[in-house]
Amino acid sequence: MANVNNGTTFDATKKMVSYLVSKGKNAKIKSSRYNSSIKAVEIDDAIIDVASFLKKLTFPGSVSDLSPADERSISGTYKAKLVVVNKNFSIAGFSKGDSFYLLNVHTEKGSIKSKALAPNALGLDSAEYTNLDTFDRAVINGISKLKIPGDVQIAITELYRSVSKNSNKTDTIPYSISAKNAINSLKPQDKQAVGKDFGEVLSLRWYLTQPHSKGWTRFGFETGSNAALVDYYVYKKVK
Repeated sequence: MANVNNGTTFDATKKMVSYLVSKGKNAKIKSSRYNSSIKAVEIDDAIIDVASFLKKLTFPGSVSDLSPADERSISGTYKAKLVVVNKNFSIAGFSKGDSFYLLNVHTEKGSIKSKALAPNALGLDSAEYTNLDTFDRAVINGISKLKIPGDVQIAITELYRSVSKNSNKTDTIPYSISAKNAINSLKPQDKQAVGKDFGEVLSLRWYLTQPHSKGWTRFGFETGSNAALVDYYVYKKVK
């Protein structure tokens, strides 16, 4: 792990920003969260691997990870790397040994809108349910009618099947291989939407199979998802 305050220079940071801009990249200088004397190169680009990214730009730099604490001090949120120039690069004014921090702030936009996967979007708030089979059919039917990208539709279908087939009486549900592959293929923002909105449906389905739900007689969702603090309701007999 590389550390902050390892000799990186503001001059190298400025040169790298200029170089990236000359290559048509959206880059600027960013000050550290806690120490204004520490600067980083902030770039907004879909970078999967920084070393490969620099190689495509023909930039001669080796890349190192930072410790979690040092990374937080620079960005707090985004991934930061230490780049050390490994040979003279006169075209951009760099000398071997120059170094700077590279901070990628790119955030890929999701494909689905807020609440697009919520219970009311699936039509699940239009009825009250008294058995799981009826509810399962309603969920799958609701998913099939959603106007969402195919990868998201496949992912939530596979997730629901994993939860509905679960027989474990624990907080952990083993997802099928197809469910894991489907959810891993989604964009980060779409994964968040699935967890936030469709998670209400998954949570209810899981709860109804657990020992602490024993005795339930009917369940459902508030109409239009209007109850801000209530994801779902379950009526049960209490002795």
